[in-house]
Amino acid sequence: MALNPFTSFRKYQRFWMATVLLLTMVTFVLCTGTGGDLTDRLIKQFAPREGSPLAIVGGRKIYNRELSDLKDQRNMVNEFMKRACELALKNIHDIENNEKLTPEQRQKELPKLALPKQDLELRWRRAKYFGSGVKLDELVDFKVWLLEADRLGIKLLPEHVEILLNIEMLSDFTLFQARSREQMYSIIRDLRQTGQRITTEAVVISALTDEFRVRLAQQALEYVDPLLFRRGARDPKLQTGANPEVRVALTPAMLWTSFEANRSEFDVTLVPVAVDHFVDQVPAPTEAELKSLFADHYKEKYDPTSPTPGFEIPTSTRVELVIGDPTAPNFKQWSQAAILLEATPPAWIPSGTLPTLVRYLAGPLAQHKVLEFQYNQVRSRYRSAPWSDPDVIEAMAMWLASPHADAAASWIAGYAQPSNLGAHVGYLALGQYHHPKELATGLALETKTRTPVYATWILANGPGTPFQSWGMFVDMHREEQFIPLEVVRADVIKYLERRQAGTWVNANMNALRDKLNEFAGNKYKYQRELKNSLDKMGVERRETKDFYDRFSIDKAPELQPLLKSFNKYLDEINMNEGRNLNPETMLKEGDFYKLFFDGAESFSAFQSTYKARPWPPVVTAKRSFGEKDTRKAPPQVDLFADADKPMLFWKIEDKVGKIPESIDLVRDRVARAWKLLTARDTKALPKAQSIAELLQKSEEGFAPVLAIQAFSTPLIKLEGLAKMYTKDPFQRVFGGSIGAFTPGRRSYSSFTLPKDTFAYPRDDMAQEILSLPDLKKPLETGDSKLDAINKTLFDEGVKSRRVVQILTNKPRSIFYVACVTRLPIPSMPEFHSVLKFAYESPVFQSRGTYRDFFFDEAYEEAGKEHRRALMEQLRRDTDSSILAEPNERKSFDANETS
Repeated sequence: MALNPFTSFRKYQRFWMATVLLLTMVTFVLCTGTGGDLTDRLIKQFAPREGSPLAIVGGRKIYNRELSDLKDQRNMVNEFMKRACELALKNIHDIENNEKLTPEQRQKELPKLALPKQDLELRWRRAKYFGSGVKLDELVDFKVWLLEADRLGIKLLPEHVEILLNIEMLSDFTLFQARSREQMYSIIRDLRQTGQRITTEAVVISALTDEFRVRLAQQALEYVDPLLFRRGARDPKLQTGANPEVRVALTPAMLWTSFEANRSEFDVTLVPVAVDHFVDQVPAPTEAELKSLFADHYKEKYDPTSPTPGFEIPTSTRVELVIGDPTAPNFKQWSQAAILLEATPPAWIPSGTLPTLVRYLAGPLAQHKVLEFQYNQVRSRYRSAPWSDPDVIEAMAMWLASPHADAAASWIAGYAQPSNLGAHVGYLALGQYHHPKELATGLALETKTRTPVYATWILANGPGTPFQSWGMFVDMHREEQFIPLEVVRADVIKYLERRQAGTWVNANMNALRDKLNEFAGNKYKYQRELKNSLDKMGVERRETKDFYDRFSIDKAPELQPLLKSFNKYLDEINMNEGRNLNPETMLKEGDFYKLFFDGAESFSAFQSTYKARPWPPVVTAKRSFGEKDTRKAPPQVDLFADADKPMLFWKIEDKVGKIPESIDLVRDRVARAWKLLTARDTKALPKAQSIAELLQKSEEGFAPVLAIQAFSTPLIKLEGLAKMYTKDPFQRVFGGSIGAFTPGRRSYSSFTLPKDTFAYPRDDMAQEILSLPDLKKPLETGDSKLDAINKTLFDEGVKSRRVVQILTNKPRSIFYVACVTRLPIPSMPEFHSVLKFAYESPVFQSRGTYRDFFFDEAYEEAGKEHRRALMEQLRRDTDSSILAEPNERKSFDANETS
């Protein structure tokens, strides 16, 4: 009988069915997940290792593929958490807009959502949700933390991960938990469409398990507040994606050590040696020298910040500008007339004594009524003392003194005294001195208004008990009080005129924008429309006489009002468009050229001539978190429409940049570049070296030499420098009182170079200056000649304990001979002050409070040091280290989001 395979199958049917089912399940499991199908897994398992190992973790070699997979996993889970934040925020939006909520429920429940909403928005803005990123060091540290989680016995089941996820999404407000599984699937579906390597819920749970295990291990060892990860989003340091703050206990001695290291102030003086000053001492170059320099650099782009010349002819342009200024004479006259006409009856020919009398009596009365009506709309600017404070003269005198420069000078001078009481009294006295009539009128009116109120209160309490119900009296009269109109009449009229002028300016500029847009690109129609419109509108027209390139456009005198407005609106534009979340797209001072030479910016006039662009611009706001329709365009915000001083600008003529065909096109530039290079190497640098050697060899110290020597340029004196820098000077405590402190807050930051003091400063110049008191090695600039001089100066300075170094800027057009003229010495009185005001404290002899933030900065620095030392210890204990060469590390980190 022939063999029939189905005979065995029929005989052992249950066995074969179970075997087939088991094989199917194993195949399905092996063919899903982020690791690819079964073939991919077998190839990975038996294929030879790819290249050399990049790291060792737990004694095991880690290769590129494993770290790349971890990078993909962390990028995926980071995106997942951001999508989860968006969903939670949409749930908040739904609750806020739920029409079924009664007014009582709305009043009770909606305030509870404000803080969670803020927390979620800040978490969403973090660059890395879980704190660290996907660079090589961060990935190795992540794997080390996983080993530490194993050692601590931190194990999480899927249901634990789901609970932690709900906690992250603020489940106490039922924003995510009620539909957690459904919403998780919706996020996974969205991520699949973005190309993320993710297929199942199990993969997400596995990745989240790793992240939460690492977080728990960090909380156990880094002394992080367990609730910090939930409430920490309110910490401004977390808004930029920084790691959660690590808090360690600091003793007073440790605080003093931190204060000594970071708040020991010192002074640095720099002697600028400008190459320009030596150009005339250089002989004219020969034709051969010019042609040689031209041949070497004629294709290089022109860049004044480069130490080498570039002779490419840059693109340049001429610009026209229209300014709508409410303070211009035309608008001022028109607004004055409008205010007067609004309050004065129409003119007519008097026919007798009575009509004439009515005409001249009714005008002032009508104007007073109009001013009273307008004052009621703007009187919040003129708040006075409440009923509980009978001393109203102070509020009126303060307001009347504010426009006068001598009052401001008196106030500043008074603060130089041990007590600021003199400043306060002097300021008030000058208000009375300049406006005695207004002050007397105001006091008379206040007395007339307040006397009946106070008399009623006293009579109601009976004789002998006037203070028993003062609290009740205050509660009954909490309404705001305002300075009488007669006292601030002139200022109210001025404010109304300014507001009226502003209304007209906005209307005229918006109309002009619309009209010019009709003739965009048409030079002749543009000019005709401007000629017809500008005289009627009263706006100012400016035109640059010369051509300017991207490096000089901010120097054009005709464009200075536009430059000022550009710097004014930077923060508002960055906030509206969300640029502040990405340093690469943020607008900064120095980006003014983008208005004319950057086609990527929507507000730029780069595209063509005679196409007006508004400033401030129309910006595209960030999409609202509650916006469900992703097809709907983001909202537009027209900052120009209601700007204080709107402007329109456009290009009127371009000169296209090009590579010069011959030296004759750029001969003057080549000759000057040759002289600058020669003067730099043969004149300026040797001069800087001689000044440095003179300072270093002086037996009297640096200060006497600097005071006696005559230099071609003024000295640059940087005072009060410290690693933890503050612009708020320390005010000593006089006799144990705190009267010398101005109410407010003393904050700290990194030292930045003073604006407009250094031409084209190097990026690390501020840090170089801060390192001078405790220099460990000579400064390195990349210029071999200068670096050799600095090394010699450093070696000699170490012996004599007088270190002098020479700094330079990016184009090496100025050398700065730098020396420390006041050594860093910590101030014990200041240390007592920062301890005393670590928390908000009242300032005596004046109203207000004072706070010093040194404590917070010291704790943050200690936390960073603790985390660094802990990470080093963990790497050592787990036999973990980075093996990658610098080039391999750079290649792996080249695209950290890949």
